[in-house]
Amino acid sequence: SVIQRRLLPPAPTGIAGYTFAGANRPCRTVSGDYYDFVVRPDKRVYFVIADVSGKGVTAGLMMAGLQASFRIFCKGDPRPADLVTELNGAMKETLPQSKFVTLFVGRLDTETGIIEYANAGHTPPLWVRKKGVEEVADTDVLLGVVTRAIYRNRTLELAPGDSLVLFTDGLTEAENVDGEDLQSTEFARRLSTMHGAAAEEVTQAVELLITEHTAELPLADDVTLVVVSRNRVDELAMVVAAAEEDATLVGG
Repeated sequence: SVIQRRLLPPAPTGIAGYTFAGANRPCRTVSGDYYDFVVRPDKRVYFVIADVSGKGVTAGLMMAGLQASFRIFCKGDPRPADLVTELNGAMKETLPQSKFVTLFVGRLDTETGIIEYANAGHTPPLWVRKKGVEEVADTDVLLGVVTRAIYRNRTLELAPGDSLVLFTDGLTEAENVDGEDLQSTEFARRLSTMHGAAAEEVTQAVELLITEHTAELPLADDVTLVVVSRNRVDELAMVVAAAEEDATLVGG
């Protein structure tokens, strides 16, 4: 779907010390999955992944409404929990009965590596750390179900080399020829080899895993990925160190 391709943006580039990636593999022409990035002038980065219940044109239209609301609400620089509360109010008014949205929003401070986040019933992201892969399991109620839902703001800190991998449940529900789902343990095992990798490399590794598992069988559900990676060694620090070394050589 052309509409959907326009709604799924390219990942941000040129942000010192970090790489970002987003990917979507739809099972039909119109997907209910959505992701987005908003880079603020202060270089903080909002990122979101969401899964609208259902398929087809209705899901696509709800996704378009979600994107418009997300971009408008980001302008106020809200905490992720407050942003999700605003989105819940907007979606509760517009979602058809029995429809809902799962959603995860993060805000990365590129100076510190700290990610503030809020989760509205979305599949827990995986945090790729030096010591292993950790599930970020904290979550609150789905969007569009309860009018006055309470969402909590939480934080984690990406160390150099760490990645946060967000995905929709279509990934772990991808079936092989025997009808077996892709196990989350298998997914985590593949990610455990990716510490220090750039976001695009992580995305490619996950896409390869899906292809290996499904043997190119059609997907039963959309698969969407968002990856936020902190460089193993901060590029800015390397540039500064090189400049200082040059100055020392010249001075010496």
